[in-house]
Amino acid sequence: MSGRNVNGRRTYSITVTLAVAIGSLVFIGVASVLALGLTSAQRNTFALLQARSTDTIANLLLRVRQELTPPVEQVQFLHDIIVADDFDYTDTARMTDLLSGALAGAPQVFGVGFIFNDMKVLNVSRRRGGPSASMGDLSSRPLAMRAAQEYADKTGVFWGELIPALDDFNGTFINLRMPVRRDGEYLGLLVAVVSVARLSRFVQTLAMDQGSEAFILYGPQHVLAHPSLTAGFMRGLRGNREGVDQLLPRLDDVNDPVLAAIWGGGNGPNDVVPLRGPRPAATATGGHAQNVEGARYIYLYREVDTLGDTPWYIGLYQPAATFAAEIGRLITAGIAGLVVLVLSLIASVFLGRRIARPIKRIAAAANTISDLHLDTVDDLPASRIKELDDQARAFNSMVNGLRWFQNYVPRRLVKRLLEEQGETGGIRSVTREVTVIFTDIVAFTAQSEAMDADEVAALLNAHFSDVSAAVEAEEGTIDKYIGDSVMVFWGAPHRQPDHAQRAARAVIDMAERIRARNRDRSARGLSPIRVRIGVHSGEVVVGNIGAPGRVNYTIVGDAVNIGSRLEQLCKDVAPEADVVALMSAATLAQLGDNFPRMSAGAWALRGREGRVEVFRLV
Repeated sequence: MSGRNVNGRRTYSITVTLAVAIGSLVFIGVASVLALGLTSAQRNTFALLQARSTDTIANLLLRVRQELTPPVEQVQFLHDIIVADDFDYTDTARMTDLLSGALAGAPQVFGVGFIFNDMKVLNVSRRRGGPSASMGDLSSRPLAMRAAQEYADKTGVFWGELIPALDDFNGTFINLRMPVRRDGEYLGLLVAVVSVARLSRFVQTLAMDQGSEAFILYGPQHVLAHPSLTAGFMRGLRGNREGVDQLLPRLDDVNDPVLAAIWGGGNGPNDVVPLRGPRPAATATGGHAQNVEGARYIYLYREVDTLGDTPWYIGLYQPAATFAAEIGRLITAGIAGLVVLVLSLIASVFLGRRIARPIKRIAAAANTISDLHLDTVDDLPASRIKELDDQARAFNSMVNGLRWFQNYVPRRLVKRLLEEQGETGGIRSVTREVTVIFTDIVAFTAQSEAMDADEVAALLNAHFSDVSAAVEAEEGTIDKYIGDSVMVFWGAPHRQPDHAQRAARAVIDMAERIRARNRDRSARGLSPIRVRIGVHSGEVVVGNIGAPGRVNYTIVGDAVNIGSRLEQLCKDVAPEADVVALMSAATLAQLGDNFPRMSAGAWALRGREGRVEVFRLV
C-alpha cells in the first residue's frame, strides 16, 4: 500500500514497511552470520581457534602471574621491614622470625634466605614439622662471591637463574632476588625460592580448569612445569648432564609424546607453521598444529620474557577434534536461524498492523494540534502495548495541558513561539563569595610507612568517610582529594548566604567524628591520627576550569590559597593538638555568637605580606 504526501513524495503503509524492514534485517543478519560462519568453518577449523586463542592464553598467563605475584610481594615486604631504621637485621633470632612469618604468608614460597654482606647466609625453608632455619657461610665459594658483587649493583626485585635443591627430594627452584640497602649501604641479598614441583602442581590444576593439557617451557627445549612433574625432577634422571639439562628435563624426558612433538623436530616456534590467519602482534600469542601418532593437536602458547633472562613459553594443547563441535553448533544455529527468519516475518506483519493503528491516530491528532484546534482533538484510546499505552497517556496529558495553556496565552503567540529556535548555553564561570576549607592528616607519610597497603587504604577510607559525612550534612561541595588532604567549598554551585556558618558547623562535626574515630583506633591498639583544617571566606572564580577534553567544576582565586595557608599554619599554632582548625577574620565576621572564636594571634602567611589575625575554631 502506497500513496503520495503533500510534497508529491511517495509514502508507504507502516504495516508493509515494518514487515519488510524487520524481515529484511533479520534475513540479512541471519543469512550473513550463517554464510560467514559456515564458510569459515568449512575452510579452516583453526579460524575458530584463532578467535578464542588470545583470550584463552591471556587467562592462562594471568593465572600464572597471580601464582607468582605473592612471592614478589613477600620479598618486597621483607625488604621494607629490614631497611627500617628500628629493625636490627643482624639479630639472627629476629631475622629468623621475620623469614618464618613470610613463609606463612606465601604458600608458593618453599624457602626464604638472606645473604649478609659478609657472605653469611640465613635460610628458612618449609619442612613437615614447620619452618626450619639454618646458618651458612659462602665466603669460601668464589662463584658465590662474584655473584654477590654483581647483585650488589642491582636494584629492585628480579628473577635469578635456576638453582638446584640441596637434596634429591625438592628438585629445582626458580628464585627471586632483591638487594637490600639502608641509606645507600648494601646490607645483603634477599632470596625466595619456588619449587618447580609446586609450579607443576599449579599447572596440573590449570589443565583441569581449561579442559586441556597445560605446560610451561623454560626456553623452547626444557620443561619447567608439567602435570607429570608434580613429584619433581629427580637427580637420578639428570645423570651427568650439565647446566640447564642438569636442572630441568628436556621435552623428550617428559612422558608426554604430544608435548615432545611441539616443534616438530625443530628448535623452537620459528620452525613450525603458524595457524592460518594473522598472528595478533599486540598479545604475541602463537599457535600451530602438529600430527602426533595419527592424531592432530592444536598448540597455543605465549612467550614471556619478564621472569628471568631465559624466556618462558606458557601454553596448552588439545586435540583438534575438540573444535569440530564448533562447526556442529554453527550448523544447528543456521537451521535455527532459518526458523527464526520465517517466524519473524510472520510476526512482523502482525506487529506492524498492531503498531500502525495507534501511530496513525497520533499522526492525525498531531496534525490537528499543529493548527491549534485543540477542541476538536479526541483522547487517544489505551493500548495493550506498554510503550504505546504510555505514549497515548502522555499525549492525552499534553493535550489537556495545552488546553489549559491556551486560556492564558493567545493562539498567535503560541504559533510564533513554535516557529522560534532557541539555543541552550553551558555553565558559565562567575565570581562568587564562598567559604573554602582544606584538611590534612599530620605526618601521614611517616605514619603510613609502618602500615601495609590494606591498612593505609582502610585508614584513608574511614577518614574520608568522616569528612564526607560532615560535608554532606551541610550541603558542601567536595572539590578534590589530594593524597590525604581534602578541599571543600560552600556557596556554589547553588548560592548559600550562610556558607560560612555551614562550613563552621561542618568543621566542628568533623572534629567530633575524628576524635570518636581516634578513640576507637586506640581501643584496638592502633595509632590515632591528627588533623589540621584551614577555613577562609572570600571571592573566587567558580565554573568549569580545564582543557577542552577534561574540565572540572572548581574554584580558583586568592581565597583558595589563603585557606590552604591557614591549614599549613596549624602546625605552628597547635602542633600537638589532635584536631586543630584555624579560620580567618573574613570567616569569623560571618559567624554568629554560637561559634568558638578564640584568637590565635597575628601570623604571617607564606606568600603574603604583613601579618593577619587568625582565630581558632577547633
